[in-house]
Amino acid sequence: MKINQDSFRQGLRNHVTRSRTIASAIDDPESYLEPTLRLLEDRSEILRWCAIRILTEIGDERAVAPLTALRDSGRHQVEIADALRAITGKDPKAATESEKIGDLETATPSSLTDDQLIQASLKDISASVSGQTPHYNITVALPDGRSQEIMVDFSRTDPDGRAIVYLCTACAAADPAKYEAVLKLNMIIPYGAIGLANVEDDVCFAMVNTYLRETANPREIGFSIMTLAREGDTIEKALSRSAP
Repeated sequence: MKINQDSFRQGLRNHVTRSRTIASAIDDPESYLEPTLRLLEDRSEILRWCAIRILTEIGDERAVAPLTALRDSGRHQVEIADALRAITGKDPKAATESEKIGDLETATPSSLTDDQLIQASLKDISASVSGQTPHYNITVALPDGRSQEIMVDFSRTDPDGRAIVYLCTACAAADPAKYEAVLKLNMIIPYGAIGLANVEDDVCFAMVNTYLRETANPREIGFSIMTLAREGDTIEKALSRSAP
């Protein structure tokens, strides 16, 4: 099957169709391998991340050289390391990386770089990461083959000018007909609240959480990422069932 590259890119860029497009590519590796490899050179960070995820699942060794070249350019190093490990079955640095993460967990938050804080926060979470400071996208694996994307932003400050860690997950397109349903959900969800947020130039229903950067430790951030992923996915399913 011949893949239309523009349609493929559009399907991955749209957060509503992204998971379905990724699943289609994984299910038809022969058709999608070359279009996916081309995305490794795309200017869009999210498209490069999607390509890495697809190639990880496809597991074709023809992806090893392009992935290594992208890693050597200094981009997507964490997720590419995971991809190469999955494809080749080799993990020569596993022990060293594990020791490093253990050290990061006991370090003071202010001494950690943004990369280190993200790395340590995801130690016990099945997730992939794209981006670099101050903006990261984390895709958390959930049961039944589902996933939820969490955006982590280190560029924001509170009203007093103190740096914060801003976490956000989009749950659904902001349909005004569902405002009442969202307000009702706000009364029963056990963590956080749903509001409106601009995500990739679209207004969405989203869950948000924030921490002071100077005191944010990996366990807190990891808990928030996992909880936002679970609750966000639950809300997404609830809103998809609610009547307009």
